[in-house]
Amino acid sequence: MSDFLLSFTIDKQRLVMFQDGRTLVHGTKDIAEARTLYHRYLG
Repeated sequence: MSDFLLSFTIDKQRLVMFQDGRTLVHGTKDIAEARTLYHRYLG
């Protein structure tokens, strides 16, 4: 973790959230799955 981002891993996916709200979802190429993960854990 750093002052600029929050990163956490769930199963095989990793979510990286930046201070400005951008979020990267690693571990899937399925946009629907990435959106589901985002909404489940970040709102």
